[in-house]
Amino acid sequence: MLLVSTCFFFYTLLVFQHAQSLKLYAHAAGREEEKTPVWILYSYTEKNSLIELNIKALKRHLNRKFRLMFVNETNERELIPDLPEEYFRLPYHAARSDIIRASLLAHHGGIYLDADILAMQDLLDMFAERLSKNDVVAYTSDGQDCNRGSFSSNAMGANKGSEMFQNWWKRAKSEMRKQCVFSEEEDLKNGVCCYTPAGVPRKCHVPWAALGENIGHSELKRLLSDIDRRSVRISCLSEEKFMGLAPDMVGEVLFQPLTQPPRNKEEIRCQRGRDCPCWESPAKSGDLECAGRDTKFKNFFGRPGFHLFESVHGYRGKQSQKEILENNWVVSRLYRSTFGLQEPRAPDYVPTKENT
Repeated sequence: MLLVSTCFFFYTLLVFQHAQSLKLYAHAAGREEEKTPVWILYSYTEKNSLIELNIKALKRHLNRKFRLMFVNETNERELIPDLPEEYFRLPYHAARSDIIRASLLAHHGGIYLDADILAMQDLLDMFAERLSKNDVVAYTSDGQDCNRGSFSSNAMGANKGSEMFQNWWKRAKSEMRKQCVFSEEEDLKNGVCCYTPAGVPRKCHVPWAALGENIGHSELKRLLSDIDRRSVRISCLSEEKFMGLAPDMVGEVLFQPLTQPPRNKEEIRCQRGRDCPCWESPAKSGDLECAGRDTKFKNFFGRPGFHLFESVHGYRGKQSQKEILENNWVVSRLYRSTFGLQEPRAPDYVPTKENT
C-alpha cells in the first residue's frame, strides 16, 4: 500500500511539473509573439561581408521588444500563404524584394529592412516608438516627403492590418496576373506582366519599382487625400531634418576615405569621386565634409542608420569583415561606432596631384 501511495505521489508530481512547464512554454511563446518582428530578406548565396556585418549590427541592437526574422526560399510560402506562383517568375532580386516587403507587412506588420541597411544604435527603437503612434513608418531621401506620398521603401514598418499595405499587396498580386500586350521582343513597351498576349505563362516583365514604390506611393497618396476618413498616419525619418538613411543618393560617400580636416581650403580641391577624402567638420561635430563637394552632410554621424546600396557597392563586401572594420572608409567608422569599437585617429589629409 505504501509503495502504491508513493508511486501515485510521484506520478502526481510529474503531471503537475509538466503542466507548469506547458504554462511557462505557452507564456514564453506568447511573449515571443508580442515582440515586433524585424523582417530581413536574406537569401544571399555568396557571402558578402557588408551584409554579414549589417546582420551582426542588428543582432547587437535587438532588445526584448524585437525578434529578428530572416525570410528566404525556405519559409516564404509559410509566412506568405497567398504568395502567387507568378512570384517565382519575377526577373530580378529587387522585384522579389518588393513583393516580400509589401506582403510581410500586410500579413504580419512589424519592421522591414533590406539586408544592406546598416542599423546604428537607435534605429529599431526610433521606428518602434513612431509605430506606436502611427500606422506606417519609413524614411525619406532628398526630394521625398511622406506627407505628400513619397518615401523610401528599403526600411519601413507598419502595424498589422495596415490599409496601405493591404492594398499594396492586393494591387501587386493583380499586376502579376496581367497578360503582356506586346511580345518579349518588345518588352520595353510592356508594363508589369507575367503571361504572353495569348495567356501562356512566361518570365515576368517588371519595370523598375513597378511592384514596389510605384504602388506604395500611389496608395499612400490616395489615403492621404481622403481627408474625411484620415485613414493613414505616417511618420518618416526625414532627410529635410537630416535624419534620412541615404544622405548620399547612391552611397558613394560611404566608401570614400576618412581623414583629418585639411589645414587650409587651398588643399581641398578634388574632382568629385570615390578617392576624394572626407572628414568630420571642425565647425560642427557630427557633420561630414568632403573634398570636391560644395555642400556638407549635416548630422551625418548622428543618423540612426544608413542604406549602403549593395546593388552599387556590393563588390566592396568581397573584403573580409576584419579588413572593412580596419579600413579608413567613412562606413568603416560607422561600423566601429555601431559595434562600440575604439575609433583610431584618422590619417592626416595629404594633398596629392589628384586633389590639388
